[in-house]
Amino acid sequence: TPKPSSAASDVYKRQVNNHMGSRFTSNSKLMEFLLRNLKERGYLFLDSVTTSGSVALKIGRRLEAPVVARDIFLDDVDDEKEVKLRLAQTELIAKKTGTAIAIGHPRKATLRVLKDWMHDLEQKKIQLVPLSAIAQIRLDKIN
Repeated sequence: TPKPSSAASDVYKRQVNNHMGSRFTSNSKLMEFLLRNLKERGYLFLDSVTTSGSVALKIGRRLEAPVVARDIFLDDVDDEKEVKLRLAQTELIAKKTGTAIAIGHPRKATLRVLKDWMHDLEQKKIQLVPLSAIAQIRLDKIN
């Protein structure tokens, strides 16, 4: 993955994420209201994609508001094997596209798997960076 500059990481220091809210993120009027206000205040919106009907990215692009979406949900199923599978998928996305956004809960299984997984990152040529850095890379590609 490209190494972000420190300036890129500073652009989106303030971030908002929807943990629940499928009905909200699939409502164009509500998302337009939210994203306009977040843009005015300098916030980045991370869409958890809790529904395939989310309009966050579409509305964000139209408003030129900083919006990114997660690629992988690590622990929709609270099971170590499942988290390992999702991390493998995250790695594939990162290698294919240059970035990957994975989200999850601070569950015991997730934290155990992440702790082990993090030991091999340098060998796998994977770098963990702040969400703001990935957002900058992705949004620069759009604009």
